[in-house]
Amino acid sequence: MTEPSTSKSTSPSAAHRLLDVFVGTWRVGGHSFGEGQQADNPRASAVPWKGEQTYDWLPGGFFLRNRGHAAVGSRTLISTEIVGYDKAKAGYLSNLFDNSGFHPDYQGSVDGDVWTFSAAGSRSRLAFSDENRKLEINWEWRNDGSDWLPLCDLVATRVDGAPTSGNESETAIRRIIDARGKAVDSGDVDAMVADTADDLVTFDVVEPLRSQGKSAARKRAETWVASFASPIQWESRDVVVTTDGDVGFSHALSHVMGTQKTGATVDMWFRTTLGFRRIGNRWLVVHEHSSSPFDPKSGEASLGLKP
Repeated sequence: MTEPSTSKSTSPSAAHRLLDVFVGTWRVGGHSFGEGQQADNPRASAVPWKGEQTYDWLPGGFFLRNRGHAAVGSRTLISTEIVGYDKAKAGYLSNLFDNSGFHPDYQGSVDGDVWTFSAAGSRSRLAFSDENRKLEINWEWRNDGSDWLPLCDLVATRVDGAPTSGNESETAIRRIIDARGKAVDSGDVDAMVADTADDLVTFDVVEPLRSQGKSAARKRAETWVASFASPIQWESRDVVVTTDGDVGFSHALSHVMGTQKTGATVDMWFRTTLGFRRIGNRWLVVHEHSSSPFDPKSGEASLGLKP
């Protein structure tokens, strides 16, 4: 049975999008030590682990799905994991389900390139390296005792040999564009600037000629949202995204509608170009340029144009 959602969240946060680093397919190899393990020599029971894991976003971009298939010694391990972010607890969550009936609930955190997850009796450390091409995974468990013992030592390598494929980079950028639009619709200023770099350069449709920094963009967004008496409606049309390595850009036609506190009605199409750079594990907006054509005869902006 499906329960109606009562969440007020309308767009994924910056914390959700840190999970982008996992997206893709990984080949996983290493050893598992659980079966027949002895505390005095915990790695003597090692059996090979060979498998593959694929991470992708569920619709909406709030939850990441990890589908795993591995040969562990003589066993076949099939699993599905759902990873997300719990805003109330300011931490990550993971729910794992496998073909042996194992279904732990983990709490997680991230510190730079290192992620940690823990539950009653088990914990893991996942460390990215080599420009996010490599992931070292170390699991420990208590094995019905009081001491932490190694459960498995694994190394995962991206199948495509790159931080993200072109399509995955484009998907990540389109998700940011979509999230920004939803943030405008809800008047969520924090979400509007969640994916902007600290040194963002903005060329806006209003003065000044140029503004610098994320804080300036946030102040501008606060002033703009506060000027409306009605909810703002935002639409992006004809979005084109191009990426190459750690750099990307998009261009689109943007449409904003609403009623301002002055009583003026806004129904305006304009042009939006965004410049992106992948910084660490995240795609961030480093440049935003919004503009409207002008009529050279009157010298006035052509605000009534429609696609």
